[in-house]
Amino acid sequence: MDSQGRKVVVCDNGTGFVKCGYAGSNFPEHIFPALVGRPIIRSTAKVGNIEIKVSSTLTLYLPPGQMIQLELSHSL
Repeated sequence: MDSQGRKVVVCDNGTGFVKCGYAGSNFPEHIFPALVGRPIIRSTAKVGNIEIKVSSTLTLYLPPGQMIQLELSHSL
């Protein structure tokens, strides 16, 4: 917790998975694949497990440890 008693959220944008949780916890609350998909018609980007289900209609970007397209990193 911070000095005002609020929980601090921690996000780890790893090369294979994004892990999110609260500071001080032993394990992350949420873990999802670090991939971004953009629909072929260029509407809203999708993130994580949703991508796997609809991958036939998306252009998928699997970041190999470096984010080349910065605008896609904001979707993670």
